[in-house]
Amino acid sequence: MLTDRNQEIRGYVCILRTKLETQDQDNHFMHEAREVSLHQLQLIENENASMTNETIQNLNMIAMLNSRNQNIVIDIHDMQNENKELQNKTGSLQEERNGVKEQYEEIKGKSPFEQFATKANKLLGNIVVDHAPP
Repeated sequence: MLTDRNQEIRGYVCILRTKLETQDQDNHFMHEAREVSLHQLQLIENENASMTNETIQNLNMIAMLNSRNQNIVIDIHDMQNENKELQNKTGSLQEERNGVKEQYEEIKGKSPFEQFATKANKLLGNIVVDHAPP
């Protein structure tokens, strides 16, 4: 009866030893799985940090391009203003040219004295010169 009891206890010990070994293997696998998960988490964090840096660089590039675009718009407005000023000057020069052309037409074909008299009349208010000086 003692031997039966010993064998029964040995059976329980064997079962417990098997359970402990299984539990130890499970713990080992869980530890490995945890290390793999931590490694994967570290890779994900590194990738996230890299993407964050890229995003910051892209945002800085966008800010720089926006600044350049604003400067270009300002330059365009300045050029448009300069163009308007040049158009105004061109108009004034055209009017001045037309005035000179009219003056030329008035004195064209006249003697030097008549040319002088015509210019003087315009300047002095239509003084009539009937004849050339002696």
